[in-house]
Amino acid sequence: MKFGDNLIKLRKENGLSQEDLANKLEVSRQTVSKWELGITTPDMEKLIGISKVFGISVDKLISEEETASTNQSKNEKEADSINNNVHNEVYSENKRTKRNTKVYVVVFIMLCTIVLVLGLIIYSLTKNATKQNQHRELYENNINKITEDISNNATTEENLKNENKTENKKNEINTEKEENNSDNRLIENSLDTKKSDSYEEQYEKAKEFMESDTYKEMLNKAKEIQESDEYKKLQEKIMKEYGF
Repeated sequence: MKFGDNLIKLRKENGLSQEDLANKLEVSRQTVSKWELGITTPDMEKLIGISKVFGISVDKLISEEETASTNQSKNEKEADSINNNVHNEVYSENKRTKRNTKVYVVVFIMLCTIVLVLGLIIYSLTKNATKQNQHRELYENNINKITEDISNNATTEENLKNENKTENKKNEINTEKEENNSDNRLIENSLDTKKSDSYEEQYEKAKEFMESDTYKEMLNKAKEIQESDEYKKLQEKIMKEYGF
């Protein structure tokens, strides 16, 4: 039985059409038809594919029943050669698969190692960043505290200066008052020493003194002091301190 006959028999036994077999082998229906008619023969790759489809060995697929022993021997040699090729291809495929598996394993281990190293680096950077943030916050708090202390000290010094200015102004006003009182006492003493003079003379002298520039300057000076902002502020402060 020739290869074409074998192919037709196996195809029909498995309930396949030429189109179905062609689709499984990824060839055209015309190619399958040519194989069955003996016009062409499939290459080794297609023979292996056909043997896999029908679940038989390649030698059974291509064997022929001939009476001549030479043909039978030749077919057996060809079948052995094909089987050896199939075996070699299967062995090579298995070897490639194992090699690829090893490569995949190595790549996976390398990827895991890289991910682990990156994780450790990120953790270290995050930890350092957290420490830096804590140090920066502590530094900023210390700076703020120092700035606040300086500001408080400056405020205290300013208050002391203002109090000293107020006290000095108060002393100046008291001095002015004492001078005015002294001038008034001088006037009174002057009037007392001249009690022997007549009323008209005393009146004239007093009137003359009150019309003099000196008296007017004294009055203006006292008025300016009483109307000044410093005197008013000092007066308000004294009244607050003594509860008036």
